[in-house]
Amino acid sequence: MKLPALLDRLLARICAVFDGRMLDAELDEELSHHLEALVEDNIKSGMAPHEAQRHARVALGGVVQLREIHREA
Repeated sequence: MKLPALLDRLLARICAVFDGRMLDAELDEELSHHLEALVEDNIKSGMAPHEAQRHARVALGGVVQLREIHREA
């Protein structure tokens, strides 16, 4: 493999790592906002804060699974 092609591949891999981290951070922030909104809605409907948090996490689903689905897309 020629050097320019090797450098292109290396640069593409480096960019993919940093882009992936940025996308993960954006996804984490978005999920956090959704979780907060669900907790607030649950509290407004009369749930205790700890119960509202638990129900919101269940309703949102597994964060790890959502992150994997997002990466695959």
